Amino acid sequence: MTSCQTMIQYVIDVESNWTVKKFVESHNRPLTETRDKYFLRSGRKISEINADVLRSMTGSVIRATNAFNFIATEVREVENMKYMKRDAYNFIQGDRRDKIEHDDANSLLQLFMERQAEDNMFSWDFQTDKNGRVTSFFWSDGISKLDYDSFGDVIIFLYKLQT
Repeated sequence: MTSCQTMIQYVIDVESNWTVKKFVESHNRPLTETRDKYFLRSGRKISEINADVLRSMTGSVIRATNAFNFIATEVREVENMKYMKRDAYNFIQGDRRDKIEHDDANSLLQLFMERQAEDNMFSWDFQTDKNGRVTSFFWSDGISKLDYDSFGDVIIFLYKLQT
């Protein structure tokens, strides 16, 4: 602990306006050197070129760790990369998760279209978020519609996809 007194305090009024109440700028220690900024989360970023290399290498069944080490060798030092091994791993995992989610949604929509071609009473719909990802979907087949007409009951299964 450095007991640094640097701080900023805000006050929020009833109309949600923020006002600076107190600001202390003085530091009792030096700030992070430029060469060490990649240690801070806010200073880490995977460039598009490195992202493409990571995707390509891991797509060829090369482990993310080995892909990271290859890039580190190419740029001569890890400090020149502006990100850490964990960032590369997290990037690849997120990229894979997005691909799986995209493929799953496409498979579901393909299934709905096939069912609709087979059953003229089949209907479906879906909603997406601002990034175009499926967040919820609905379907009803002919049998469930006939059951509703006969019995007057309905069963709803609601599944909200995580975003």
